[in-house]
Amino acid sequence: METRIRRAEPADAGYLADTVADAFQFLAPSVFLVPDESHRRRVLTPYFRLLIELGLKRGEVLMMEDHSSVLVSVDVGPEGLSMLPDYDDRLREITGPYHPNFLEFDARLGAAHFQREHSWLALMATHPRYKGQRRGSRLLRQYLGGLEARMTLSYLEAANPGLVDFYARFTFLPSSDPISLPDGTEMYPMLWEPL
Repeated sequence: METRIRRAEPADAGYLADTVADAFQFLAPSVFLVPDESHRRRVLTPYFRLLIELGLKRGEVLMMEDHSSVLVSVDVGPEGLSMLPDYDDRLREITGPYHPNFLEFDARLGAAHFQREHSWLALMATHPRYKGQRRGSRLLRQYLGGLEARMTLSYLEAANPGLVDFYARFTFLPSSDPISLPDGTEMYPMLWEPL
């Protein structure tokens, strides 16, 4: 029997942050953010929880009922992306000595961010234990179906060329040049448009 998809609630945020941290801890952007592997998961988990809380308040968080996979989107209006009011203070507290890396990361992604009204696909992750079971694909299909009904664009930054290929299967297309981080890591802006 397939695991059911549902909308996340605030009580799910901690479990989902653990899932994202487990899935993302070895991605190149995560290594840039927290180079010390012994600190990385401890810093990334509350950071991802902050983004999940943003999605809960200003967008949509879809999840597998067993917390194995999650998709976080944030609605971006004509005025641009709006973070939580306490985002800066919480980011500084969460990231400690790595705070400059996170500020640089936010600045570079922010400068490249798509400028029209859209849904920002901020995070999509599946716990490594469940890779290959197409859980992320199911979440993405449901998310895009909702955007199709609302005739809303989606924008994301893929963390590597393999993910570019994955999102291309769902008709996301490159939307601008890659975003280069200071360590040479590149992220790939992509855009999806309803038919």
